[in-house]
Amino acid sequence: SRSTLAGAKAETLPDGRVCFADATKRLVFGKDEGVVLSLDGVTEYQRKAPERGDPWPHMLLSQRRLLHHPSLPELAAVPFHIRYRLLEAEPFKAPGWHDKRHTAQTVFFVTVQNLNRQSKGYGDYLWFGIMLYDYRWRSPKAHMAPDMGSKKKLGTGKYIYTPAFARFSKESPHDKEWMEIEMDLLPMLKEALADAWKRGYLKDSHDIADYRLGGMNMGWEITGPIKAAVQIERVSLDARLR
Repeated sequence: SRSTLAGAKAETLPDGRVCFADATKRLVFGKDEGVVLSLDGVTEYQRKAPERGDPWPHMLLSQRRLLHHPSLPELAAVPFHIRYRLLEAEPFKAPGWHDKRHTAQTVFFVTVQNLNRQSKGYGDYLWFGIMLYDYRWRSPKAHMAPDMGSKKKLGTGKYIYTPAFARFSKESPHDKEWMEIEMDLLPMLKEALADAWKRGYLKDSHDIADYRLGGMNMGWEITGPIKAAVQIERVSLDARLR
């Protein structure tokens, strides 16, 4: 990202919420309102449309390692729940704007990782994602591809498995109404592993017992001059034993 909130100081707003902000990013949270993530992509890109392969700003809440839990075959379910709504997504269509390439996305990703220290493939992982919002589409399509990045912004090289949004909801965040998703992700996590193996990823271990949930991140990734904000009232991800 081109800017961080690492040096931002906390400010208590008149309504009691706490805010961290800099010139382009704003994080606001309170007891009952959840968290608001705002990213001004227009200012980040200096009111210009970035070229293909340029780095893009992001604002993510993340946890590198989730609490220790059993492997996928030992689980009965992986319940996921989120309640959120889009607050703003205003583009500045500068010269060079490309409708298919320039977007703002609210993402949720969790890694499915080989955490068996005795396995040859220990540490290898894939990205399982839910595209909670995409400026380009009311209901984002499925996306399965390696995270290759570019010469200007290196990717992880790991496989990305993102099911179609229609599998999670018939509504669209574009309407700026509250969205609620509640679903067992375990079947899709197994789908993601099977698809990765089929395409030649995670090749050092095809034993599903080696794999657990690793870490997660969620928030904004913005590849064009778009000013965007989302409110997340609650989010949870559980691992339930058989």
